[in-house]
Amino acid sequence: MPKDQALLAAFGEMALCHEHMNYIWKMTIKTLSGITLAEALKQTEYRSSRYLRERIKGLAAKALGEGAALRKLQGLMETCAAFTKRETILCMAFWQRSLMEMRV
Repeated sequence: MPKDQALLAAFGEMALCHEHMNYIWKMTIKTLSGITLAEALKQTEYRSSRYLRERIKGLAAKALGEGAALRKLQGLMETCAAFTKRETILCMAFWQRSLMEMRV
């Protein structure tokens, strides 16, 4: 386990931001599908960011139709997908490096 407190704090902040984003996706699913909060949380429990975005794509096309709102939502999802990919790469590289240092 890394001992750098600032680095650990940064990873903690990143994890909280990621989960906040996922919660927003869950609430978007709730709104687009017209289900209750409890139903949305149950249906999306333990689901990945990718799953949530894919589910929104299908729901949004039906609920919003073609237009500016759909395009804005799609752009936001693409931006978040890129951030999630970058976050994964950073985390994997960090933990891989940490494991290699532990072996030395």
